[in-house]
Amino acid sequence: MKKYLIFIIFILNFFFLNYSYSNDKIAYIDIDYIVKNSLAGKSITEIIEKNNQINIKKFNDIESKLKSEEKEIIAQRNILNEEEFQKKINILKEKISDYRNQKKNEINNLNNQRFKLTKKLLDELNPLLANYSTEKSLAMIVDKKSIVIGKKNLDITNDILKQLNNTLKNVEVN
Repeated sequence: MKKYLIFIIFILNFFFLNYSYSNDKIAYIDIDYIVKNSLAGKSITEIIEKNNQINIKKFNDIESKLKSEEKEIIAQRNILNEEEFQKKINILKEKISDYRNQKKNEINNLNNQRFKLTKKLLDELNPLLANYSTEKSLAMIVDKKSIVIGKKNLDITNDILKQLNNTLKNVEVN
């Protein structure tokens, strides 16, 4: 009876209590930190911010022109007959609609530009990660967002950031 009990415990232990012992090295990296703090990432931020400021100035000018045109039309309300007044209002509405569409398109263009530049940065980062992984014999590099808890010595963000800053100073706009 004792032999059967030991055998059953051994079988249960073998099937249900799986222990994993691995010598594979794993590291993690904070991609967001690298994109924000690398020289290339900062150049992307500067490019996007510069284009955004240009757009803001342009749209503020258009908006002020539209507001002054609206005030003009309202001032002429008593002078113009109803038909002419409505015609001017409709033209102003079209201009406002065009303005909104143009603003929406510029915002989309800016977001697309940010996406493309960030993709270029990440495309440059991938070979660095592959080389680092080979040099340090790492089996896997995981993004920090996917980690709940990890040892601080497994974080390779600063090493990769230094390498990226040495190889890529800025990202060019096509």
